Amino acid sequence: MIVLLAGAAAAAVTGWRKAGQLRAEAAALQDQMQALQQQSAAAASDQTTQQNAELESLRAQSQELLRLRNEVAQLRTTAKDVEKIRADNLKLRARTSSCEPPLGLLPRLLRPPQLMPKTSSREIAGHFPVTPHPTPL
Repeated sequence: MIVLLAGAAAAAVTGWRKAGQLRAEAAALQDQMQALQQQSAAAASDQTTQQNAELESLRAQSQELLRLRNEVAQLRTTAKDVEKIRADNLKLRARTSSCEPPLGLLPRLLRPPQLMPKTSSREIAGHFPVTPHPTPL
């Protein structure tokens, strides 16, 4: 019986040691799993941060592109308007170069206007006859 007890005790000690080893392995695996979960969460957070930064950059580039397209459209419209005005200007120059004023009129057009001398209202009244206003019927 002592042999049986010694065998049972040896088996119990071996089982107890094995259980301790398995507990230690389980704890190590739990720690490793927690570390991997933390790394995974950190990697996901970094990836989310990078994606958000890239998204903001793309939005800014898109807005800049729309602003530049609008500016190009405005510049094209302005360029068309300038070309139209140039064409109109050329037509007007052609008309004015073919329609020169008579030679006698040109010196009068270039001369500064003559100012009338100051006159009093009595002097002016003396030059115009006074007529009575008709009376209404």
